Amino acid sequence: MVLGEFLVTFLFDSGASHSFIASGFVAKHKIPIVLLKTPLITHSPGASIKCYLGCPRVRIMIKGIEFLANLVVLQSEGIDVILGMDW
Repeated sequence: MVLGEFLVTFLFDSGASHSFIASGFVAKHKIPIVLLKTPLITHSPGASIKCYLGCPRVRIMIKGIEFLANLVVLQSEGIDVILGMDW
């Protein structure tokens, strides 16, 4: 999968209500961020995380087809993008 012009490690998560992007990936590639209107509390194994930032209308290319996704910035490692059921 290609996000903008970068190859990414991604996960399709049918149990996730939102789509996410790793904060380290956002910082490394200088992807524009915005403050979310309402913070999102994300529940993951062992912790609840309050997310304040998002990346709106991010271009995602899968097999030559372009999609737009609104991604919530999440403190995570190992996976760059998680595409949830909102996508």
